[in-house]
This record gives sequence, structure tokens and C-alpha cells, in this order.
Amino acid sequence: MVRSLKKIIKVVLWIVIFMFAAYLLLNMKYPLSYVETIDKYAEEYGVDKYLVYSMINTESGFNKEAQSHKGAKGLMQLMPMTSEEICGNLSEDVNSLDMADPETNIKYGVYYIKQLLDKYEGNVEV
Repeated sequence: MVRSLKKIIKVVLWIVIFMFAAYLLLNMKYPLSYVETIDKYAEEYGVDKYLVYSMINTESGFNKEAQSHKGAKGLMQLMPMTSEEICGNLSEDVNSLDMADPETNIKYGVYYIKQLLDKYEGNVEV
């Protein structure tokens, strides 16, 4: 009886260790930063939050300082002209536009994704 209990405890302990290691590895490979901001704007604009997470991971690896050689900036790699157009659509002040700010970059990026989803009738493979 005691031997069986020890084996069960050992198996459970190994499962817990494995799950914790998997959790750590997944967080290193796929960091989930800016969760509240992403969830907020994904809900506000009706965009799948996991689509937003995957796009940020692909575009910038969750690096808010990311900048492409073509001039795209921030987490969602928005081009300046696109950002200015969105700014106008949202009736915000272009002079205070800061694409390095995660809140602004995510807001504008999710807004832009929503425009594209509407344009292509929800098809993400276009």
C-alpha cells in the first residue's frame, strides 16, 4: 500500500514538473505581453485576440521598439501613412501620434486588422 502511494506521488510529481517546464518553455517561445491592452482592443473591434497575439509575435516578437527597414514601427509594425490614416479615422490628433507606445500601436493595429477583415469578409488567408 505504501509502495503504491509512493509510486503515485512520484508520477504526479513528474507530471507537475513536466507541466511547469512546458509552461516556461512556451512563455519563452511565445511571450504574452500586453494582455490587457490586446484583449481590450480585440473585444472593442471584434477581432479574435489570438489572431492579434499571433500577428504581434510574427511582426515584432513583442518588441515595442521594433522598426523595419521600410519604416514600419512598433509591436504591430504599422507604416507611418497607415497610422496617420487610422488617426484621422479615429478623429485623434496626428501631432500626438506615437507608434512606439504599445497602447496606441495595439489600438491602431487591431483597428487596421478589423478594416482588413471587413474588406476581405473575414478571410485571413488573403
